[in-house]
Amino acid sequence: MNTSANLVPTECLIRRARRRRRNVWLTVTLAAGVFCGPLWALRAHESATAEHLRDQLAAAEVSLAADERALQQDVTEHNALIDAADQVASLWHPQPWSGRLAELARKAPQQVLLTELTVQRDDQPGSVFSAHDTMTETRLTMTLRGLALDHPALIQFIRTVEDSREFGKVELVRATREPYRSGLAVMFELRCPVEGGR
Repeated sequence: MNTSANLVPTECLIRRARRRRRNVWLTVTLAAGVFCGPLWALRAHESATAEHLRDQLAAAEVSLAADERALQQDVTEHNALIDAADQVASLWHPQPWSGRLAELARKAPQQVLLTELTVQRDDQPGSVFSAHDTMTETRLTMTLRGLALDHPALIQFIRTVEDSREFGKVELVRATREPYRSGLAVMFELRCPVEGGR
């Protein structure tokens, strides 16, 4: 018959078990800290990035609202110029060019603003055509200058001019993006013959 006896005191066993539990707890805590530290840093970075993007969006909305107000003001001035051209056309009869400019401006997309119209005789290069001339049997070339908010609006306006029975094929002389107010606009110059010289 074999007998055995535990020679390690019970208190030592209890202390040893406590140390083991403490070591396990410390290991788990350190592992959680190592795992959660980068995760917390990543979340903090994401939060800062989201806040920065929200600030950028708010600034863009403010800029867009300012551009829309400026465009509305330009459209109002544009319409006032059309009305003035109509009045001049009615006062100086027969005076076709202010009426033609008013008609072109009226048909133009809202994103296109006309700033200048000149007419020249083809048989006398450099001489500007007078609005009081008869224009009978005269070859004329019309030059239009203005600005458009983008190229599609300019293309639409060119098609509008070409669809008119009074003008021939439009030649695009210049179309460059240049600073305008707080953004960019397409400054353009168009040239086209006047069909029939009248």
